[in-house]
Order: sequence, then C-alpha cells, then structure tokens
Amino acid sequence: MRAQAFLPRLQAVFFNISWMELLLLFQEQAWAPALLLFSACVAFVVKNKYLKVLALFLGLLLLLLESTDCALLYLLNARFSPEQISIFGPDILANAGPFIKSYLSSVAGIYNIILIVIWLLLGIFSWRYTLNINFKKVILIFAVMGFIWYLVPSALTPAEKLQLRDWPRLSLSSTRPHKNNGQTIANFNLTYQCQDGLNSQQNIIIILVESLSSYMSDYFAGGKAEKWTPQLDKLARQHVAFTNYRTTNPDTTQALFSILTGLPAIHYYAEDNLYRDLKFYRRSLPKVFHQAGYHTAFFTSASFVFSKDYILERLGFDEISTSIDPFYSGKKRFVFHSVSDDVLYDRVQQWIEDYKQQNPYLLVLETTTSHSPYIDPVSGEKSLEKTIRYADKALGDFIADLAHKKLLDHTLVVITADHRVMLPLTQQETNIFGPQAEAIVPFVLIGSPLKGKQTGLSTHIDIGPSLEYLTLPQACFHPYQHNIFSPKTIRNSCTLFQSFTEKDTIYVECQDQSAQLCLTQKSDFICKGELPKDTTENLLSFTNWIRDNKRY
Repeated sequence: MRAQAFLPRLQAVFFNISWMELLLLFQEQAWAPALLLFSACVAFVVKNKYLKVLALFLGLLLLLLESTDCALLYLLNARFSPEQISIFGPDILANAGPFIKSYLSSVAGIYNIILIVIWLLLGIFSWRYTLNINFKKVILIFAVMGFIWYLVPSALTPAEKLQLRDWPRLSLSSTRPHKNNGQTIANFNLTYQCQDGLNSQQNIIIILVESLSSYMSDYFAGGKAEKWTPQLDKLARQHVAFTNYRTTNPDTTQALFSILTGLPAIHYYAEDNLYRDLKFYRRSLPKVFHQAGYHTAFFTSASFVFSKDYILERLGFDEISTSIDPFYSGKKRFVFHSVSDDVLYDRVQQWIEDYKQQNPYLLVLETTTSHSPYIDPVSGEKSLEKTIRYADKALGDFIADLAHKKLLDHTLVVITADHRVMLPLTQQETNIFGPQAEAIVPFVLIGSPLKGKQTGLSTHIDIGPSLEYLTLPQACFHPYQHNIFSPKTIRNSCTLFQSFTEKDTIYVECQDQSAQLCLTQKSDFICKGELPKDTTENLLSFTNWIRDNKRY
C-alpha cells in the first residue's frame, strides 16, 4: 500500500470533508465499533457466564460482519445491501479464493486480522475476569480501537488492482466420456464449418454496456416501458437494431467469455475451472483477428474481479487497458475501483486518435458505471434510472465525438449489453418480451451493410463469427452459432441461456421448440419440454463437453 494512496483520503476526512460523506461514514462504519465496545464492556463487567457468552457472541458476529464490509470496500470499492448479498453472495463465495488472498495480504487485511486476534484475546480475558476497577481504561482502549476501525477502512484504498496471474496450464482436451442418466455420451469434438467472408477489413469497436436492459429503452420495448436511453434509441433508429437479441448468460464475466470465445459459459458451481481450460480459447475472437493482421485491444475501467483475469490472460489481446491505466490517475472511483463511463470513452478516443498503424483494429470496451449498486456519478445518488441515463448520455457523446472527428470512417461499431440488469424480473417485462424476457438485451450496429430493424433471433455467441464474415476473408461457425449478416431470417441452430435466478437451469430454444436443461454435479439432462432425439443428444454432448473441467 503506497502512502500517497492513504494521505489524500486522510486529508479528505479531516480538512476537505463533505458533510454528507462524513454522515454516511459514521452511519455505515461507526455503529459497529460502538456496539463492539458495548458488548466488550458487558463481557468485562457482568459476572453471569451466560450473559458473558451472549455478549462475546454478539461482538464476534459484529466483528465478522464489519470484516466482510471492509473486505468489500477494499476489493470492490462498494457496499452491498442484504438484498444484493442474497443475490450475488453465491457467486462471490464461488470466486472468493483470489479475493481473500489479496485482501488478507493488504494493509487493511492485516489490520483486520490483528483486530480479530485482539478481540479474541480480550474475549478470553473477559471470560476469566470481571473488571470492577480501571473500567475507564477498558473503555478508553475500545474507544481507540473503534476510532481506528472507523478510520482505516475508510482511508485505505488499493494502490493498484489485481494483476494477471501465471496460472498452471491445463490440458487442452479431455478423453473421458460423460454419463447422462445412466447413458454414456460419446467423446465430443467441436467442429467448425467455414465459408468465404466479405473481407471488408473494417475497424471494429465492440461496446459492452453494463446491465443494460431492453425494458429501459423506448425503442426496444416498443414504447411500452421506460424511456431512459434516448441516445441509444436515436442510434437504433439511425442505424441497425436487433429487437430479438439475447445474452447467453446472466453476469458480466460469463457474457464476456461467451462473446469473446463464441461458447456459452455454462457451469454448475466451480466456475473458475471453466475459465481456465485452454480448449475454449483456440478460436477466441482476439486470436482470430490477430492472426488476420488486426491489432486487438481490450479496455475496461474496472479492476479484475470474478475470474476476469483468467479469461483475459487466455484470450490473446495485443494490449489491455485497466483501472491502473495512467490516464485514470486522479479520477474519481466507483464500484470495482472503476472510473465513470465518460472517462473510459475519453481514454478509448485518445487511443484511436493516437493509433498510427496501417493494420485495422479490434477494440472491446467494457463499461462499469451502470453496475449495482447504481450510483449516479454526477449527483452521487443511488438511482438505477439516473445511472442508466448517465451511461446512455456518455455512450451517445462518445459515438457523436467519433463521428464528428471522422474516426468512424471504415469502422463497425457493435453496441450491446453484457446482460440484463441484475434485479428481479418484473411482470411488465414478461408481458412485453415473453418467457425469454430475462435474456433479451439491446443490440445496435453502426456501419454495417444491414439496414433497418432486424427481428431475427441472435445471441452473444453469434457476434464473433459474424464479425469474421463481414471483415475477414473467411468465417467459421460451430453448430450453435448463426451469421447475423445472413439473408436467412430463421436460424437453424439452437440458442442457450443460463438463468440468473436458477443457476442450474439452461433455457433452450430450437426453432419452434423449447425446453429446459438442468445441470447437476455429474451430468445434464432435459428436465422440462421435449426436443428431437438427435437434437437432445447433440445438445447434451455439447454442454457436457463445456462443463468437463475434471470435476466429475
């Protein structure tokens, strides 16, 4: 931890204070030390062993809760409400290893460990002794501890984000068969069929807007829902919009994996194992375009969380810009230590203006501002609507600036969402979008040969090979991908979507037929609906192949 990361926060607390921020700090941080002090005093003073046990238990519970809060502040630069913890808790726990290691090795983590040890020692001491004298000293000790507890988590911020790790290389393939309800599924090899591409050699910019839902858009909801995205709606009307476009997964890391590998991120629980397997990255989007002579770059304003480091290490980008980019120095930080979307767009615009190479480029942008807990960078309010409006304006300004500076010439811009907003599905959304409402997100293309509104079904895993088809001499598709630039309006392949509310459920749609695929620890099976036998066998072979990470 660098001293300069600590001193500005210390100065802000004492000399340049925002009274609203101070009030929030006292409200969210000072209550725990006060209650800890109270429980310690009770444990030291009372003689009844049962009351001592109760006081010590309550104190330990508060200590663990506050430790969790400090860890979230340090690692994610955010606090989550009990409701959000109930939603995101399982995913956080499933990927907790790198977080815990990073936090415990930080100054804030070491301080937390020391505080827990002190508390346990004082608890043992208070169990054996009842203090009737020097009581003021005990109160003074805990008052000092409480003040330090308040100050340290508020003042300490990580000087830099988690870096890519040199993870052990895993086997490229598996030779073990899978079992499904007692039936052996033959070894599966994913095959690709290639076709000639249009070879336009356009530059490509892919923008993944965080948590952008179609119901937030007047255009994509057909005027039946919110009107929070006027800039996106304007772009949709001026260019090409897909109104039946779907994400394959319900969270950012899964969506990023799906778009950039062309494979749905189907997992059961051990999600990290999926992201580490090198067999999924053979035809990653950055690798394919790099081999075709493109320069590839990934821009995110946030720190690496939820296995993103595993993915980016294997995808093969030529360069990666993250939250520690010098361009962001001194900028205000939000959830996941990210800068606001407009700052990210400024960084990308600078990169495009400075790009002097002859080769075309592929840029992938990942925004963060509209992520939970939905803090509006302008007002500081916690408001989903204001956050989405801010993200929409930043997006519109970015595209307008590129167009004004002639930086969109010979460039294809892809605008979509990583996933729908991580909030419960409303009845209004279901009424508008039908049973697939959880998966439907906006999709806009700028600079493509298509015209007008597109109603054909397409998904995240279609983006990669479709871009290959448009810009490269050759494009290759596996059986579950579809060319969005194809004149065919009906896709032959099935679409898959992993539910947000039921992580063990995959919704499958194959032309006019639909079904649900249930994941278990050892196999997958169709648990609702019915598909043709050959379709079912191929689907189960595919999903079991994806989930083969030496866990069974």
